[in-house]
Amino acid sequence: MEDIVGGMNVLREKGLLHGGACIGFAKGLAGVDLLHVAVIDERISRLILQGNLVSNGAIATRPIHKQILDAVLPGVLSKYDFVDLAAAVAPRPVRMLNLRSPVGHTISLRDAQRAYRYARASYRAAGVPGNFSTGLRREDEGVASAYPELH
Repeated sequence: MEDIVGGMNVLREKGLLHGGACIGFAKGLAGVDLLHVAVIDERISRLILQGNLVSNGAIATRPIHKQILDAVLPGVLSKYDFVDLAAAVAPRPVRMLNLRSPVGHTISLRDAQRAYRYARASYRAAGVPGNFSTGLRREDEGVASAYPELH
């Protein structure tokens, strides 16, 4: 997480943050760190996570895992899970694409929506229901169509 904040500090010093802010984009387990940073650093004006682990709770309830040790923070599940972090980022936009199970499989859109219903409710309560979404990105989908907000 320090690397992310440090990188944003360098961008700020060089005058490369747009209006003092940037879009946070992460693939895979890097999304766990970026989600944590976005909660405490409002310079991340928008968050796009692709292939992020769906939750710490999914790790705790499944006997088999694949390459998830970097995402595990001991004892954190008794305090919060990723859905709580996503809700805390409101009202800033968050897009979560191709959320993954602890064994690395992309979960269904229905399961992703179910897992993040609390975050969606938080965005509705903040008056910006369209600022939170879960979705699926096809493998053949180009960057411009998958991430229109980056262009």
